[in-house]
Amino acid sequence: MAHWCVRIHLLQELDLAAAARDLPAAIQWLRVAEAVGEVLDRDASQLVVDMDDFPGWRHSYDAAVGLRKQQLVSALHRQLSDANASPAEIRCATRALADLVGEATALQAMLHCYSTKVQVSQALLLKQLTAGSDPDSLEFAGGLVQRTLLEIAAAADDLVATFGVSQREPASLFAVWAEREARFVAAMLRRHVLTAAAAASTGLHTTVQVVAMTQVLAGMLELSHSVSLTSTLTTELWPSVDGALRRHLKRFTDELRMAATEEINTLVLNALAAAEAGGSSKAAVQVPSLLTGTSLCREVAMLAELLAPIANPKLAATFRKALTDIFTAATQTISFTLKSHMEASAANSIALAPLIPAVMEVLAGIIEEGLSDGVAVFSAHSGPVIDGKSMDRALSTMYKECQLSSRAAKSSAKQAGAKGGLSADNG
Repeated sequence: MAHWCVRIHLLQELDLAAAARDLPAAIQWLRVAEAVGEVLDRDASQLVVDMDDFPGWRHSYDAAVGLRKQQLVSALHRQLSDANASPAEIRCATRALADLVGEATALQAMLHCYSTKVQVSQALLLKQLTAGSDPDSLEFAGGLVQRTLLEIAAAADDLVATFGVSQREPASLFAVWAEREARFVAAMLRRHVLTAAAAASTGLHTTVQVVAMTQVLAGMLELSHSVSLTSTLTTELWPSVDGALRRHLKRFTDELRMAATEEINTLVLNALAAAEAGGSSKAAVQVPSLLTGTSLCREVAMLAELLAPIANPKLAATFRKALTDIFTAATQTISFTLKSHMEASAANSIALAPLIPAVMEVLAGIIEEGLSDGVAVFSAHSGPVIDGKSMDRALSTMYKECQLSSRAAKSSAKQAGAKGGLSADNG
């Protein structure tokens, strides 16, 4: 009878503590109930003699204690699924859960709670973005990243407060969770901000702003909590940066080709007019610069300043190749335009010959000074991005192609003249 009284008292106290959400007391009573079970096991040989149906009573007691433990664990999981739970409530529930089911399960429940908080705040921001008549995508992006990283910082604080700083397994689980949250917020940025920005003429500017802001916020988290997510976020957002940069450069390259064609045509007409008037075609083409080159240097300087805040080795390699491709495209366009005029007649070839070295001199100056000065701010972060050798090869190719066209035109003229002479002799 005494054992029945003890059982009833223990389970009542446990139920009262659980109902009052007094987690420490509930766990304490649960531990007492489990300790009583150990005593019953120890004295089982005597209790079998003293009590009727002791095995059945013992099984009933274990079932009652196990049921309450399960109910308590479920209640703790529910508490850790509440997005409105305070830090103090989260820590208390996590500690209690760790006592009942182990640290790994408790940590997963705690991180799930913070994931829920992140999802709720992200959903609220997304609702505000879609409901606004004139939504500010940059403000949305900043709020999205900031709130996500703030919750990660709070989770890091709870990790240390609950599990300490020396345990590797909790720290490893936290790192995996934090990276997953970082990838998820990056996916939201791509879907709701960067994809829309890609269609706009300012797509590159918006993309770089978002990535730079994300890196700054991630850097602040790393300084305050030693949680490094900059690399993860940069990697996840890189396709958007790369795509925006390529689209921007393609538009500019097309514009540069058209401008170069128009400018060279103008120089050619001036040179031919000077030659026809009996003047020096060389004097006509001695200009201090090409507008095409000026436009190229100005665009490169703007890009370098824009991209400098997010400079990294991958971006530097892409920028370096892009600069070489743009310069090569300009020389190919100039070469093609000059050749088309020189191949028209031997007179054109002779009149335009001085134009080739004049243009090459200007382009060489662009490599040595204009482009190098323009990318200085970017190079300060990432190292040299001007591929001088490749650009020099592009110049050499342009010169060789123009010279070949010039010689071909002159050779054709001589052959035509020789045929004309033979025809006159035969006549």
